[in-house]
Amino acid sequence: MHIKEKKETIYTITLAKGIAIILVVIGHYFPESSPPYWTSLRDFIYLFHMPLFFILSGFLFQFSCIKDINVFPVFIFNKTKRLMLPFLTIAVIFLFVKIITGFFIPLKFPVTLSSILQLFINPAESFVPLLWFIYTLFFIQLLFQGIQLLLKNTFFTFIISLLIMFIPVPGHIFVFYIFLDLPFFIIGYIFALYFLAKKENPDTISVKVVIVSSIICLVCTFFFLRINQFSCNNIVLSRIIRFIIGTSLSISCIGLASLLVRIRHLIFIKILYLIGSSAMGIYLLHIFFQSFIRICFQRFFPLNLPFIIPAILAIISGIICPLLIEHFILRRFKLTRRLILGSK
Repeated sequence: MHIKEKKETIYTITLAKGIAIILVVIGHYFPESSPPYWTSLRDFIYLFHMPLFFILSGFLFQFSCIKDINVFPVFIFNKTKRLMLPFLTIAVIFLFVKIITGFFIPLKFPVTLSSILQLFINPAESFVPLLWFIYTLFFIQLLFQGIQLLLKNTFFTFIISLLIMFIPVPGHIFVFYIFLDLPFFIIGYIFALYFLAKKENPDTISVKVVIVSSIICLVCTFFFLRINQFSCNNIVLSRIIRFIIGTSLSISCIGLASLLVRIRHLIFIKILYLIGSSAMGIYLLHIFFQSFIRICFQRFFPLNLPFIIPAILAIISGIICPLLIEHFILRRFKLTRRLILGSK
C-alpha cells in the first residue's frame, strides 16, 4: 500500500530529521582533547541518533510515492541514483581534499590504498567513514524490498530481521551492520503503514498520546540502561538492549518533534525545519567545516582555551555552512542536485 502521487508535507518527520542531524554533527566533533562531560554526551547521542535516522528513513520510504517499486531492477537503478551517486561524489571530493591536506597536516583517516578499498568493503574503516550510513541505507532498502517482494508480509520481514540481528556475529563485520539497523528501518516503515491505514498525518497525533508514549519510552530507556551495566559483554543481550534503547529514544525524539509542530510559527522551529529539510546536505558536508575549525583552533589559538568555544563554533559551522551551500548552490544546478543531493 502506498500513498498517492501527491507528496504531503509532514512537519513532524522533518523536525525529527532536524533534531537527528544536529545530534550527528555534535557527535562527530570529538577531538582528542575532549573532556569527560563531552565524551559522556557523545556516548549518549550514539545510543540512538543513527537508529532515529533509520526509523525516519523507513517511514519516508513508505510514506513517499515510490514509482516502479515492484519492478526490482528499476527500483535498484532509482536507489543507485538517489544514494550511490552522492556516495561516490563525496568520496571523490574527500579523496582529493585529503590527498592535498595530507601534505601539510597529519590526518586521522588518511588516504591509502587500503582505505580506498575499504570504501566498498567497510566504509566505516575507509578514508571517509561518515559515508557508512549512505552505503548501509542503500543495501538496507534493497534487502528490505527484496524480502518484501518474496514474503509480501511486513510482519514476517520484521521478525526475520530481529532474529538475524540477534545472531552473535561480531559487529565489526560490515555486512552485519545492515542487519543490525534493518529492524529500525522496518519500524519506521510500519509506523507509516499505520498512518496510511488511518489516513492520518503524524502531525495530527494528540498531545496526550505523544506525552504518554514519550514518558513510557524514557522510563524504558532508563530501565534498560541500568540492565546494560550488568550485560557482562554478552553480544546477544547487548544487542537486545541496544535495540530497545535506540527505539525508545528515537520514539521520544519523534514525539518531541510532534509537540514542536504545534509551535512551528516560532522562528527557532522554522530554523529547525530548514535544518531538517537539508539533512542530506548537512550530513555529507558538515565534516569539512568541523575539521577546518578544529585544525584552526589547534594550530592558531592557545591550548588553554575552553573546550566548549571551538566545539560550539564547529557545530554551528557544521550546520550553517552546508545548509547555505545546499540552498544557494547545490539546489540551483541540476548536476549538483543529482550528484550530491541525489535528487532531480
